[in-house]
Amino acid sequence: MRTENLTDMDQQQLQEALETARMELQDLYELRHGFMGQSGVHVGARLLTSARRQFEREEARLKERIAVLEGLLRRDGNPAREGGE
Repeated sequence: MRTENLTDMDQQQLQEALETARMELQDLYELRHGFMGQSGVHVGARLLTSARRQFEREEARLKERIAVLEGLLRRDGNPAREGGE
């Protein structure tokens, strides 16, 4: 997570950060699908386990960031839109 103080951001900055986090999460899902779903190259079990853990950590980080941003937007009376639109 970046080191900026989310509580110091205005509504527009919060919304932009939320959209960025949602796009990063979607990119992560696509990357994970491409990596884990590949079948043309042998990937060792150790590398696969390590990659899975890394994907899970990054997914948790992004989901936490999205939840915090949505909460800040709701708190300020501007509900975050569901579904990333």
